[in-house]
Amino acid sequence: MLQSVHALWPFLLIFGLLGLAKVAFNVRRLRRIARSGIKEIDVMGGTAFEIYLMTLFRRLGYRAEHTGRRGDFGADLIVTKDGRRTVVQAKRLSKRVGLDAVREVSAAKSYYGCDSALVVSNQAFTPQARELAAATGVQLWGREELISRVLSAPTAEEALSHAAAPGVATCGTCGVEVSEKVRDYCLAHAARFGDRVFCFEHQRSPRSALAPSN
Repeated sequence: MLQSVHALWPFLLIFGLLGLAKVAFNVRRLRRIARSGIKEIDVMGGTAFEIYLMTLFRRLGYRAEHTGRRGDFGADLIVTKDGRRTVVQAKRLSKRVGLDAVREVSAAKSYYGCDSALVVSNQAFTPQARELAAATGVQLWGREELISRVLSAPTAEEALSHAAAPGVATCGTCGVEVSEKVRDYCLAHAARFGDRVFCFEHQRSPRSALAPSN
């Protein structure tokens, strides 16, 4: 009996180490999910998810515009970076994203004269949707990609620290130059102002923080 146990101990050790590695992986994954706020995203309404993504894109260095709820022609956001315009469709769902989202955003790309098209969702995509996206050049950010983007985006505190460097800050609505005090106030209240800076006059209306950049 002891001889059998002695012969098997290397295998038992390997299985034990694999078990510990799996536990460690799951713990890291759960912590990553918690930091991303994906659980909060899962219970957002459609419009709230669109506004959330607009703020996220701005944190990632994009200029972001909300197309509105009526007549959006398959687009929820138009984002611009390095001179390239991307039409974005936001899909906050409780199931996988299908073909329709890819078809709609592909058509919206032409309608809005954009360079690329993107579907962002809190869920994964069906194989058919991925196949069509590959054929039409549509980019897909599923659940894992969204989590990665959220975690890679600068926090409000990091944005505030970066903004503390010398430079001129201007209002995101009217373009007027603002003081460092006004700039720092807006960045310190990033949730209200969408990680943007507004002059005193345009801070009064909550919609100012959601208005498209000029």
